[in-house]
Amino acid sequence: MGYYTRFTIKAKIDPIDLKETQAVKDIVSFFSDRKKDVDECNVAALISKFPKHFNVREHVLIEDLEDRLEEIVGYRFDIGGESGPCKWYDYNKHMLQLSLEFPNVTFVVEGIGEDQGDIWRATYKAGTVENKKAKIVFE
Repeated sequence: MGYYTRFTIKAKIDPIDLKETQAVKDIVSFFSDRKKDVDECNVAALISKFPKHFNVREHVLIEDLEDRLEEIVGYRFDIGGESGPCKWYDYNKHMLQLSLEFPNVTFVVEGIGEDQGDIWRATYKAGTVENKKAKIVFE
């Protein structure tokens, strides 16, 4: 049988400074070795216009996150949407792995279990997790 939970996954992608990416550092190093002046800002501006061409991993799309999560879990989740009731017992392990692979993304996973009052939220960032249980208050 098993226990069913409805999951909601949200992702907040942190802005990054392209000047700090490995792609920019490699290009600047390449031209510096050849005695040519190259400005990190100019290279970063160029790369920002063609992120796929330069394979800048730091440019993350929601589809990239959904694709990778599906590879890890074997089930397709709509980030930003709610799943139907499902059995995802290893969600914590899987989300920790995903957060390590995408350290510039904050993931918020909310769950509503089939037992009354089983409502929780887990926030993942760069391999860490913060868990919170909901408190139900009557006024």
